[in-house]
Amino acid sequence: MSNSEILPTRSRRANRSRSAAAHWCCGCLYSLLITHHAFASPGIVQTLDTRHSGNLRLTDQHIQVDNKTVAWSSALYVLLNIDRQPANADEVIWLKNGERWHVNLLGMTSQGLNVRSRIIGKRTLSLDLIHRIDFLPNVSIRQPEEATLYRPDAEAIPGNLLWIDRTHLAIDSTLGVAKTLRTEVSSYVFALLNATPPASISHIGLIDGSVFAGALKFGNEGVALNHGVLGELIVPFGAIRSIKPASTNIQFLTDIQPDQTDSTSPLNTPMDPAAPVWSNGSTTPITQHFNHLPIPAGTTIHYPLPSNKNLRFRAHLTPDPQSQGDTHLIVAVDSKVILNKTIRTQEEPLVLDIPKGNQISLQATFGEHLRFPSSITIADPILIVQ
Repeated sequence: MSNSEILPTRSRRANRSRSAAAHWCCGCLYSLLITHHAFASPGIVQTLDTRHSGNLRLTDQHIQVDNKTVAWSSALYVLLNIDRQPANADEVIWLKNGERWHVNLLGMTSQGLNVRSRIIGKRTLSLDLIHRIDFLPNVSIRQPEEATLYRPDAEAIPGNLLWIDRTHLAIDSTLGVAKTLRTEVSSYVFALLNATPPASISHIGLIDGSVFAGALKFGNEGVALNHGVLGELIVPFGAIRSIKPASTNIQFLTDIQPDQTDSTSPLNTPMDPAAPVWSNGSTTPITQHFNHLPIPAGTTIHYPLPSNKNLRFRAHLTPDPQSQGDTHLIVAVDSKVILNKTIRTQEEPLVLDIPKGNQISLQATFGEHLRFPSSITIADPILIVQ
């Protein structure tokens, strides 16, 4: 099979072709988005106790919401431009530290990945920093393996990625060097994600789906992001979807890598616990949160807890809009169950005091009316150090 083509089980070339016209339209749309002056962007400011909605202005000292002032120290997150739809690029680069960059992937050589976007420009990214590449939108990998190529509706292929050009890529598989079209693969995983990123770093999410980490400074028309790899980036307000300020006593559960994910339901869609769903600016109430974690019934996610800390768990619960049956949420610390609740039809807040322990588990189970699919959504799950 040396120098052979990987033959896909199902051709998807027709519905994945990328025309020059489509590229031009997306580029024009994104250009309009990022050049919009956002002194009074419609948005949301979430604190521990209150949710403020209105026109936002951001400074280094505070957030102005219409006539109200909210200190950054009390803000869990800020959502901007919530009336605008995403403008996505072609590929997604996941970094080991949890950042996610939506880019146009130009190619890969021994020097690294060559990428381009309107925010970071044209860059070469070292392979040592990369967790994975998604070549298709909304890819889910339940249990990713290192040095593995993933294809839709086909078996994964282990092997080191050798090169990428505009149309093809090649891996060094057990059967030799294998080349395939980029349009016939979904992801390539280089390495597993690193440990939980420090909560003392601010995160900024963009309309195109990218998430960057670094120190932030606010100007009249945008944000200066001091990034550890890219240096200083100037991000226009019109390109921003979310800002999560640095905090030392609040940890989003979705920033923590799970110890383990168990699934007993082959009929539900497998989940990728490393990829929570980030706000996309839709008008659906559950998506007007910083991010949310969908858990199919029959799935349990185990997260490590900080040792010797008094914690409180806060979130918002709702059944998934596509759910057909009742779903229960069971929350346990080690072997002690602290919540067993049926999730009803409307979003509702959840506040739990967490006893000291080593691990918190979130389990979705089927209710009395067994239907598929069945899942729940946990929005803005956070651990608060008391």
